[in-house]
Amino acid sequence: MQYTAIFLLSLLGVQVFTFVVWGLFLRLGLNWAKVPEITARKVVAATIVVVLLNNIVAAFALLTSWGSPALQIAAILGAFVITIIVPTVVVATTFKVSGWRAVQAWLPTLLSAVSGGLLVIFAYRPFIFETFVIPTNAMAPTIVGFHWQGTCPDCGAPTYCSPLEEGRFVHGPVNMICDNFHVTLSNSPEESVYGGDRIAVAKFLTPQRWDLAVFKYPQDPAVNYVKRVIGLPGEEVIIQDGGIWINGVRQQLPASLEGLEYVSEAEGHFALDLWGTSEKPALLGDDEYFVLGDFSALSYDSRFWERGVDGHNPYAVPKSHMLGVVTTTYWPKDRWRAHK
Repeated sequence: MQYTAIFLLSLLGVQVFTFVVWGLFLRLGLNWAKVPEITARKVVAATIVVVLLNNIVAAFALLTSWGSPALQIAAILGAFVITIIVPTVVVATTFKVSGWRAVQAWLPTLLSAVSGGLLVIFAYRPFIFETFVIPTNAMAPTIVGFHWQGTCPDCGAPTYCSPLEEGRFVHGPVNMICDNFHVTLSNSPEESVYGGDRIAVAKFLTPQRWDLAVFKYPQDPAVNYVKRVIGLPGEEVIIQDGGIWINGVRQQLPASLEGLEYVSEAEGHFALDLWGTSEKPALLGDDEYFVLGDFSALSYDSRFWERGVDGHNPYAVPKSHMLGVVTTTYWPKDRWRAHK
């Protein structure tokens, strides 16, 4: 929870930076346009209005990102109006100047977007936080991607599974997993497709056992994966009786994972011989991690990988490929939760 608070505070810091820089460039533009009677109160008032409206449009764009095309078009048009027209009107109204002088005063504020972008690209994303949208369901129910929903016949909790490709039909039951980690077969999942979770990842954290981590997929570093960290550098990992054994000692699952059972036998998918079994223990190097998905029956994770990074075990994620630790699912609002 503390890192979720840090994430929220970091977003506030970005907003403060945006506010200050936009106000400074507005003041520069007002001087350039030779606007009379420039006061700090008027500059602050105009900046508050414009930045607030920009945030409203950004929130609307987030709300409509999985909505209808009409809503998405409305969000784009709204962004255009807020970015160009509204600031000009606000400046003209606040400082009682003509439209042309208002445009002249507004133009330097475009540089604030550049400075904000540089802050995000070169400081915030590489070293503080980065956000990701999840497309798949290997980490369901903890983190879900595009999915169908249903109801668990065992406990009544919501269930999740990946939708089939458009144009295909469901022939027979599909595997679904519920919020209590019950894996069941369902003949009738709800056919509405829901969007994937949006997550915040702390770049400054070192992964610990049971953390959710985003990393570069060893077989294709251009692809990012999210899994749960199970084995740490230098450890031996074995999956047995649904549990995790580290260096011969069975590990106690966190309370949030109660009911989860890890699969140690393939059922006709991915591969026949799994890593991390008593026959093929996963022996990790000094800078390697072993990762698993929470939807263990359908997750393509360390157990199944056949080729890894040169110089590393095929089942391992090298430290150099780790991007950060998931702290928060921040969208959609009914899926909000703190992971760390």
